[in-house]
Amino acid sequence: MKPEKIIDEACIGDIEQGTVPLPTKNSKKPLIMAVEFEETIETPDQLFKGFKRLRLTEWFKRLKSNKQRVVPLMPHKKSTLLVIGIGTVFAIGMAYKGYRNYKDKHNPQKKLK
Repeated sequence: MKPEKIIDEACIGDIEQGTVPLPTKNSKKPLIMAVEFEETIETPDQLFKGFKRLRLTEWFKRLKSNKQRVVPLMPHKKSTLLVIGIGTVFAIGMAYKGYRNYKDKHNPQKKLK
């Protein structure tokens, strides 16, 4: 995801304090946010810990209570930014992308070409 496609940026501290407004379902813009962590994300373990911290916030719990799905997208390498997609469209799109990658990787006919 290119930085110019990120709509909003919020710090995890702002989210924990509840100063970041919740995106609405009726919004016309794509529900994409960049969450900035204090620590650099360099390993999958750090990404997991950061997302787990995000899930513990009241902001995230309100998203879930509004039945909005949150999908973490690829983080910028060696950065503090994690891009998240909010909504069912992102959840379905990422599941489909993962399915296509799996099928392409395990298709024996493509390996013969």
